[in-house]
Amino acid sequence: EASAQNFAPQTAKGLRLSLGQNIDLTLLMEVKTTEDVIKIRAKPLVDLTKLHGGQAIKKEFLEEVPNGRTYQGTAQFLPGVTGDSGNPTINGGSSYSNQYLVDGMNTTDPTTNTFNLNFNFDAVEEVEVITGGFSPEYGNVSGGVINVVTKSGSNEFELDASLYFTSDAFMLEGPDEAPRDFTNISANLNLGGPIVEDLLWYFISLEFNHVRSQLPKLGDVQHPSRLYQSFYWLAKFTAAPSKKNRLTLLFQADPTIIDNSDQSATDDADTETHQDQGGILASLRWDGLYDPLVVSWREEPDEGRTLAPAEASL
Repeated sequence: EASAQNFAPQTAKGLRLSLGQNIDLTLLMEVKTTEDVIKIRAKPLVDLTKLHGGQAIKKEFLEEVPNGRTYQGTAQFLPGVTGDSGNPTINGGSSYSNQYLVDGMNTTDPTTNTFNLNFNFDAVEEVEVITGGFSPEYGNVSGGVINVVTKSGSNEFELDASLYFTSDAFMLEGPDEAPRDFTNISANLNLGGPIVEDLLWYFISLEFNHVRSQLPKLGDVQHPSRLYQSFYWLAKFTAAPSKKNRLTLLFQADPTIIDNSDQSATDDADTETHQDQGGILASLRWDGLYDPLVVSWREEPDEGRTLAPAEASL
């Protein structure tokens, strides 16, 4: 909305600012007449300042199109991206050449340079995949950048839940193929809403995964099943004490246990190992919008010389 004294106010609608995008919007303020409000429904504008290659993928697309339900795997929707849904290879770079950001925080593993955080896929608001022409703020990248923004609460209470299930009962076996133990269960819960309307909001996301998989029988040897169990949770609190200031407090964790994690057909079953993994991410973010700061000063003139006031703006 734009308004000024003695001018007709204007309202521009239909604009959506995606990750990594700039919008230059010009509003023409006309002298106020009998028309009080001029409503503008704007079509998407061309971003003339965008230099990098890639695309921002919105939650509406992710909800409708089949995918591997991992934020890293969303990169596979773009040309030039191959590999698995864990650590993709982008434009010829290796799977160790990418950078991963969640809500502005770099979550790339500092040792392996791979992704280092799991969370509920239904908590993703938008994913920006940058495949080339990186800005200066992205360093040590020869592959791509996967930048994720998670959902936030609003004045409306929202609740959604989902359950995904598949097992060996749905698998066709060949005439000489031995039965295999396979089960995949994923349960998800997301809820958000206001704590104090127009001031403080919350968003909670939970995901439980139970995956049991088994290698094909090799001769008389049958390896034990690999068991993967995880509980991803996310808690996000957003406060807006004023129109120009916003505070965001975020907690995330992904505790996971894996039994028989190696699953190699050439190794003895007794060599299988147990693995515990996961971590906790906590961040506090402050976003502010400020008018230009103007600093003025005046110097005393030397004898016989006059100095005008000087101004500097930041």
